[in-house]
Order: sequence, then C-alpha cells, then structure tokens
Amino acid sequence: MKKSPFVVFLLVIFVSSFWCSSAFAYKVKKTKNGKIIKWNTITVTYYVNPSGGPPGSIAAIQAAMKTWTDVPTSSFCFVYGGTTTSAGRNPNDGINIICFRKMRTKARVARNYVQWNKESGELYDSDIVFNTAHKLSAADKCPEDNYDIHGVLTHELGHSLILNELCKQTHNEKTMYWKENKGDMKKRTLDQDDIDGISYLYP
Repeated sequence: MKKSPFVVFLLVIFVSSFWCSSAFAYKVKKTKNGKIIKWNTITVTYYVNPSGGPPGSIAAIQAAMKTWTDVPTSSFCFVYGGTTTSAGRNPNDGINIICFRKMRTKARVARNYVQWNKESGELYDSDIVFNTAHKLSAADKCPEDNYDIHGVLTHELGHSLILNELCKQTHNEKTMYWKENKGDMKKRTLDQDDIDGISYLYP
C-alpha cells in the first residue's frame, strides 16, 4: 500500500527531529520567567589562588580558559586576571575566583558557585573550588590515579557560560558530560555540541 505524501512528509519530519536531538546536545539554564541566564559581557575575568594546588596549576587553568576562548564561532573570552590570596567564595562580590581547598564531601572534584539575577537572568559571579580531598594533576599527561585540572576546569567553565550537565551515556565524550574519571583528559577538547552551546549563547 502506498503512503500518502502527507504521511511521508510527517515521517521525514519525525526522523529528522529524532536524528537532530541525538546529534546535537547542549543545555542552557533559564530563569523561572524564561530568560536565558548569561553574562551581559563577552569578557569574564578569573583570579586564581594556586595555594593547595599541584605544581603547574596556573598554566593548566589558563589552558582551560583558552579552550573556550578559542572557539572561532563565539565572541566570548575568558581572561586570566592574575593571582589572589582569597580562598573563600563570596557569591555577591562580582569577583570571580578559582581556588583549591578541601570540601566537606569527597563526591565532588570541583564545584562552580554561580550567581545570577533571578528576574533578568544576568549572571554576575562565579567562584570555582577544586576539592583537595582528591589527587589533582596539572601535568601534560594526567596520571591514572589523579583528576586532570585542565579537563575538569574546562567542564566547570562550561557551567560559567552557563551550560548544564549532560547525563546520557551517549554524551560521555562531551566536555559537559556530568561524570569525572581519574586519568581522563578527554574534556580538555570540546565536542561540537559544546562548541554549539557557547556559540548559541555568545555568537
């Protein structure tokens, strides 16, 4: 029995939609009133307190920033502002800090504390803490029993943009995949979906 042109048309739409949802994966945050949460600038500066971190931490942090900054289809730029002695997060000071300290829970390798205006969606503060309860590495080749600062921070900076976690197993090659694995350096390099995410938010 021949399918009507209308049925074939619907089938094409369905298949195309299914393929696109599988092929393209990035998630952005929105406020309750539907505003996309994002910075009102394309240049965001971070200050780093390397105390407690492994040798080479600053270079690894700068490399992670460069990973996102170098996306050719996005105007966004992370800037290294130098070192700081601050070790505590201040969610309302508008100064973005990356530091190292032991967290109460060992479940997290790092955490990004982001703050935004609940009405406008304007993002105004991001402090990232590496959990020194874990073995962290800033080496060019991450040891198998360490977590890679470059890759972990690239993921956390994705939250600064503000991209959400990806939880499907099929997304495990992407920078925004939720799980961190020891010795894993895959997240140093952006997947096309990660690139599409920053390009959508900051063209």
